[in-house]
Amino acid sequence: MGGDGNTDGNADGSRRDIFTFGVPNGPEDEEPHAELLLMRWSHLSGAVSFFGEFDGHGGRAAVDFVSEKLGETIIRALDRLEEGEGKLEMAMRSGYLTTDREFLSQGLNSGACAATILLKDGELHIANVGDCKVVMSRNKEAKTLTVSHNPGTENERNRIESLGGYVSCRNGTWRVQDSLAISRSIGDANLKEWIISEPETTSLNLTLRLRVSGIGF
Repeated sequence: MGGDGNTDGNADGSRRDIFTFGVPNGPEDEEPHAELLLMRWSHLSGAVSFFGEFDGHGGRAAVDFVSEKLGETIIRALDRLEEGEGKLEMAMRSGYLTTDREFLSQGLNSGACAATILLKDGELHIANVGDCKVVMSRNKEAKTLTVSHNPGTENERNRIESLGGYVSCRNGTWRVQDSLAISRSIGDANLKEWIISEPETTSLNLTLRLRVSGIGF
């Protein structure tokens, strides 16, 4: 695993710290297709932390784009939206859809799964597409906080078939159009009619009583 970090200061007084790590997909990988990212924004109105795991397929184009753009796109949406219930979830949804749209406009065919956490005011706001996971350790027990988007699940299979696509199972693996083994991602232009970038979202209030000992990907 390799990593690097940097800090940016802006004229509005905000501060951004960025740390990225490349993670090999397997022992023979010469170039990692997965990234772990930590971004912290410090604004006059308070601090926001963004954590992300991004796993690419079909080349590095999508995972590089998503790891660079998604966090900032979510924060811009957060600044733009008016205060109200569900604002952070709306910002995360907007960030995923916008990042997908901007990547597709480049005409590239690779794709990326993503799992992200936005931490603000003692609350975790979690979003994901594909099979990247967020796992919480509580009282020495692991609990997955995300929902993997497997084409074989009833909801995803029904959604894909309602759009004119099909799902097949070969050697125990469910695939969309005999191709991709996930049903949601950012990118994958050649399957975009069925592979959507709409994230699953959930929230968790971090209190002392919760006694969370770790959050990981």
